[in-house]
Amino acid sequence: MIRMSVLIFVALLSLLACQDRPNKKQDTSFYNLLGDVKSVHHVFDYSELDDQSNIFANQSMRAVFNEQGMLTEMVSHYVDQTNPESAPTVIASQYLYDDSHRLITQYERFDSEHPSVINFLYKDTEVLPYASTTHDGSQGQMTNLKYDERGNLISAITISSDTEAKSEYYATYNSDDQLVEAKRLFGETYHSTTTKVYNSESWIKSETHNINDDKSVLTYEYLKSDSEGNWLKRKLMMSDKSGYVIENRTILYH
Repeated sequence: MIRMSVLIFVALLSLLACQDRPNKKQDTSFYNLLGDVKSVHHVFDYSELDDQSNIFANQSMRAVFNEQGMLTEMVSHYVDQTNPESAPTVIASQYLYDDSHRLITQYERFDSEHPSVINFLYKDTEVLPYASTTHDGSQGQMTNLKYDERGNLISAITISSDTEAKSEYYATYNSDDQLVEAKRLFGETYHSTTTKVYNSESWIKSETHNINDDKSVLTYEYLKSDSEGNWLKRKLMMSDKSGYVIENRTILYH
């Protein structure tokens, strides 16, 4: 169930990015990227974090976009900071589109396992999918999707056809269509709420995470940006740990 929860979460992030909203037609806008971005390589440095125990964290992430600004590939490496020499866990995603630039199929591979296949369903010429189906080996899932009047995804309810396990996702946005709150529930055992605050440059200033009975606050300080207005280096501070994490991004443009 933990593995499937991770894949559901990744799929939700991907779906958020791949919406074809009337006022935000490129996936790059979901990542607050400006300009004709081709790829982003995002690396995390935990060496200045005093306490690295109990951290299963993102080590690096690479996103690739086509010339239409649509996400075509995402590869994330996660590492156990208590054992940094161990092999990282890899989640790799690929995205296929139709001639109308609608996301049709998404492949999710967790480490070297057989990929999950996510197919998105549309009504006639609609640009936003009303549902998706996920096939992961013998297990199947159906997700029903709802949007607000501006085309933002506001809920995704997933039910497994085998176990009848239910996962729920709810989201709210500000007037700039930026995600400000996301809620996730997996059955009766997991519930989380994430709230985001943005600065004047539309970069995330802070995030508050409530997971079951645990609460943490992430605060960001931006150190470097490029000529397109995209940040290249930032410092991440955690309320429950001393020290900080340095994040570096290398951005290539078409």
